[in-house]
Order: sequence, then structure tokens, then C-alpha cells
Amino acid sequence: LGKAEFQQGLSLLGFEFTITQVQELLDELGIDAMEGLGYNEFEQVMTHKLDNRQRHEAILDTMPLFDMGCRDRGYITEEDLKAVADMIGDRLKPEELQQMMAYAGVDKTGQVNSEDFVKIFRKYEP
Repeated sequence: LGKAEFQQGLSLLGFEFTITQVQELLDELGIDAMEGLGYNEFEQVMTHKLDNRQRHEAILDTMPLFDMGCRDRGYITEEDLKAVADMIGDRLKPEELQQMMAYAGVDKTGQVNSEDFVKIFRKYEP
């Protein structure tokens, strides 16, 4: 397969990539596409992408646990994040919380939406 066919195959499976993004993904995985892409390369990319998707979904599944009032608002606040950290014995300094919020790109409302929430957790993944 060439990169264009590879891109189409990914698209059929629900992964939308530009040709540049396909090349970046191949580079990230150390796959040389100069001679074409075979089944083994496709399997390697899919395993990587599915693992990422499953981790993403698992992180999202934990978000309601951080909504301390069980309000199902679709976002959490810095106060929610601090309360959970305190409950599990992780005494975060105010600066650490502010760094997490800043990394997530939280807007002026101070709300962490689901994508921001994933960004926070992915940054601190082992």
C-alpha cells in the first residue's frame, strides 16, 4: 500500500488523517513507508491507535468521579480536581493545580470539559 491507500484504510475504520498526519504517525512508530506498507505495518498502526482510543475512553469514563456534586454538568472545576486529589491523599499545591488547569487550556470560566480532562491525564501518563 502507498500512503494514500493507507490513509483511506484508516478512514474506513474511523480514523481521519491527512497525508502529513499519516507520515507523522509512521515516523512516530519508526515505520519506513518508502517500500510501501503491508499488513504488519497496518497492524502496528491500528494497535497503536486502538490502544490510544481505549485509554482516551477509559479516562473519559472516570470524569464523573471528579464531579464532586454528582451534577453531571459535563465539566469539572479546579475545586473538583483538588477535592479528589485530597481524597486520595495527593496534596496538590495551588501552583500544581494551576499548572494542570493551564496545560488543559481551561478558559476564563475555570471549567475543564471532557477534552481538557483527557489532556490533563494524558500529560501525566506513565
